[in-house]
Amino acid sequence: MKKILLLDIENLQKTEKELLKYLSQYQYVYLVYAKSPVNFSLDGLVQLAPFVMNGKLKVLKMPRVGKDAADFGLAFIAGQLATQVSAKEYSFEVMSNDHSMEYVIDLLKIAKFEAKIIHEK
Repeated sequence: MKKILLLDIENLQKTEKELLKYLSQYQYVYLVYAKSPVNFSLDGLVQLAPFVMNGKLKVLKMPRVGKDAADFGLAFIAGQLATQVSAKEYSFEVMSNDHSMEYVIDLLKIAKFEAKIIHEK
């Protein structure tokens, strides 16, 4: 089964090394943010660029900053993907410390996808 990672990078900040690790574990990685909380080195940017170019790493900047903006972006992406990929071939993992993302997980499960949320400290 291929895995898709949806990452709220605003509340779970990641280094370029962590992102590279995720890119080896997941078929696709989606990063969503409203205001950029991360700083990457130029070396890290160069390492991540090929994944952006081939579509494996997708970055969505929300058009407006606001409470739960990234969560709404993750929900939107999850909905789009649920209509584009097969539940027999893909599963979802959502990395977020926002408990409201449990609703998205529940909806993905209703749509027959394997889905789970990963909370980190």
